[in-house]
Amino acid sequence: IPVKDAGADEYLIMATKNGTIKRTSVELFKSIRKVGMKAINLVEDDELIQVRVSTVEDSAILVTKKGLAIKFALSDIREIGRSGQGGRGIKLDKCDEVVSMNLDSEGKHLLVVSEYGFGKGSLASNYKVQNRWGKGVKTYKVTNKTGYVVSSKIVNQNDEVIVLSQSGGIIRLLVKDIPVKGRDTQGVIIKDVNKDDDKIVAVAKYVNDVE
Repeated sequence: IPVKDAGADEYLIMATKNGTIKRTSVELFKSIRKVGMKAINLVEDDELIQVRVSTVEDSAILVTKKGLAIKFALSDIREIGRSGQGGRGIKLDKCDEVVSMNLDSEGKHLLVVSEYGFGKGSLASNYKVQNRWGKGVKTYKVTNKTGYVVSSKIVNQNDEVIVLSQSGGIIRLLVKDIPVKGRDTQGVIIKDVNKDDDKIVAVAKYVNDVE
C-alpha cells in the first residue's frame, strides 16, 4: 500500500475472506522493522484479502463470491490497534466468502467479474448504506454458466481494467465498453476462457485521468 505523508485521520481498512473488517491508524505503521510487524490477528482458516487507505468519511463495499454486496460507513468501524482482529462486516451464507473490498469514493460504478469471464457494471449509488453484519443485497446473478464472482472494482467510465486468467491469458478493456446493468444480472462475456481447465483469477484497475 503506497503511503506518503499520511495524516492523523487516515487509516488502513482491512477486509478478510470470512467477512471481518478492521480500521487501524496508519500512524501505527510508521516504523516497520525489516522482519515486519503484526497488522491483523487472523483466526484459523481466514485470510486477509484487501487493504485500502482512507478516512472515516468514506464507505466500504464488500462483495462475496456468491454475488452479494454490503455497503457501510467506515465511521461505523471501531478503531483498534495492530494486533486486534477487527469486527464483523458481512454475514455470510454457508460456503460463501468475501472476494473484494472497495471504497465508494473510488468511482461511480461497481464492476463485477466472474470466474468464467462474465462481467457487468452497476451504479454504486444503487447500494444504500446499511449497518455492518447484514447479509447485504444481490449484486450479481451467479449461474453455472458464469461461475462464482472473482473480483469487483469501483470504477469510472474512462477507466480501464486488466483481466487475467489462470492459464496466463490477459486482456485490457475500457470500462465504458462493459455494459451497465441491474444488480441481479449476469452481464456479458468480457473474456473467453475454457471452463474445463481455465478461469479468471484477478482483475486490476487502471485509472485514466483523461476525460
